[in-house]
This record gives sequence, structure tokens and C-alpha cells, in this order.
Amino acid sequence: MVVIIILVVLLTALYQVFSGGQKGANEAMQNHIINEEAQKLVDFLTNDIREACGVDPNLPQLLSSAEVSNLKSDDPNNKLFFTKYEYDFSKNPTMLADGQVNYTQTKILYFVEKKDLSSATSSYVLIRKMTPWDDMRKAKGNEIKIRPISDKLESFVFYRLLPLPLDSRGMGARNVFFKFLLTRRDKNAPINQKYSAEINTSVAIRGEEPE
Repeated sequence: MVVIIILVVLLTALYQVFSGGQKGANEAMQNHIINEEAQKLVDFLTNDIREACGVDPNLPQLLSSAEVSNLKSDDPNNKLFFTKYEYDFSKNPTMLADGQVNYTQTKILYFVEKKDLSSATSSYVLIRKMTPWDDMRKAKGNEIKIRPISDKLESFVFYRLLPLPLDSRGMGARNVFFKFLLTRRDKNAPINQKYSAEINTSVAIRGEEPE
């Protein structure tokens, strides 16, 4: 009987060690996955914003450091709107038609929406809208593309900080900040178990608008 009891105790201890190791390995894997997803989102936005030449003076908002904590994901002004330019240097400026320019534009708008509009606790979706413009400075409406970038966001805000010198042409501060909380659930874990990654970073705009 004593041998049986000792054996049961040993098996129980081994099971606890094994299950604890499995749980720890799973948590490490889930944390790695969510951190990787967050980094991919940062990289995508960084590359996109760096190509911008001009940012809307009001989108995102210019704020003091104290105001940043009051930002809300569902604020109607929580947007980023910028323009990219692609030049065609093969065109002779003296040979252009009236109103024609030697570049095309791509206007990018980022905005945030609730994934489920009927739910007060819904996660958010970051959406990218791309509108190309031709060399007559007219929007090509039939080529507009709208797509979700991430739909696992507990929060996401864009902003710029004051005091920073405003560009002489009204472009505003040239550092775009974004802050987000990305979450995911392990489908094999309890429903209330979540893994999160929080990011707060900025990107400097590199390009210049045409004269």
C-alpha cells in the first residue's frame, strides 16, 4: 500500500511538472506571436509614412503632451491623411498641357472603426484608404482601394506633438506618432485569457511637397 501511495505521489508530481512546462511553453509562444504581429504593424506603418511628402495639417491632431492621454480610438479626428508623389522626369515641363504636372499623387487615409458597431466592448479595426490622382491632379475614383490593416486592436490613436515648428507651407509637425494596444486570444485557452502588446512610437516624414 505504501508503494502505491508513493507511486501516486510521484506520478502526480510528474504530471504537474509536465503540465506546468507545457503551459509555460504555450504562454511564451503566444507572447512571441502577439509581439511579432505588433512589430509587423509597426513596420508597415513606418514604411508607409516615411514615403509621405505632405501631411494634412489637422489629421492627425497637433497636441500637447498632456492632451495625449485623453485621446480616444473612436474620436472622429483620429485619422492620418498624407500624400505621396511620384515624379515623371521624362516629361518636359515646357511641353505639358494646361493644368498638367510632371507627377502623380497617391493620397492615403488611415482611420479607426469598431469591428462590431453594435457592441460597446468591440475591438477596433485600422483601415487604409488609398486614392490615386493623375497628372491632371484629378482623383481616379475607380481605382480607390480600401482594406483593413489590423482587426485585433483594443485601442489605436494617431497624433502629433506640440511645440514643434510648423512648416512654412502649413504641413505641420513632421513627426507622426501612433499608439496602440494589440490583443489576441488563444483558442485553446479560457475565453478571458488574452495576450497583449502595447506600442507607442513615431515616424519622421522624409519627403517634400512639390513647389
